[in-house]
Amino acid sequence: MATVATRKAVTTRLPDSEEFTRTLGMWSALAATAVLALGTVVFVLSEQWTELGAYAAGFNASKLIGWVLFFLLTLLFVPVVASIHVLTPQRWRAFSLTGLGFAVTYAAICGVSCALQFTFVRHQILAGRLVGLEPWVAASPNSVMFALDNLGFFLQGLATLFLAPLFGGRRIMNTIRWLLVVNGIGTIGLIVLTGVMSFGSAGGQTLYRATTVVWAAVLTSALLLVAAAFQRRLLPGCWSRK
Repeated sequence: MATVATRKAVTTRLPDSEEFTRTLGMWSALAATAVLALGTVVFVLSEQWTELGAYAAGFNASKLIGWVLFFLLTLLFVPVVASIHVLTPQRWRAFSLTGLGFAVTYAAICGVSCALQFTFVRHQILAGRLVGLEPWVAASPNSVMFALDNLGFFLQGLATLFLAPLFGGRRIMNTIRWLLVVNGIGTIGLIVLTGVMSFGSAGGQTLYRATTVVWAAVLTSALLLVAAAFQRRLLPGCWSRK
């Protein structure tokens, strides 16, 4: 009798758990969509890099807005992927778990890079300590932080590639799948491009901004549709129960 009662209790709690997961995933995806779109606008409107002295001379709080927004993106991307993983049937969880691992790694790398900009880098610039600072300034295409950011985006792309097979069937799910594939392939192409050329020139920075806009448009569209899929209960863990 106790076993039957326990099973009934688990059965009644399961829909609430799935509903919470869908809600968390939906709102995280919507918030990630908003901060990514706004962060991309701020990035595109920012001045091109010339040298550290000019960057420090024009440094103000507005230069930090983009880094704060992309920091929030790293925090929001993880619960989106985690919610997808929770709703994924057991037989597909190797894909979702691998995607979650890459998502967490992306968030760790890019989160640290962004946080350093509005903490360490900001304090150093305000104190006038510019000697040896450029490797830490992610705005410089010649910095270590710039390279680390692109490594993070590459790992995020791998996460979306592993999530892509989990989507399919209806039109919205097929669209999400191909957007995730395009995002993954695009970020792989970006890391290859970063390895073979420098973005330090004016032309290189323009090319990088253009690729960033394309990346943001693809990922924003994917996240918006993922939010809709959460809301409409179209994710794998939901339709596997039908």
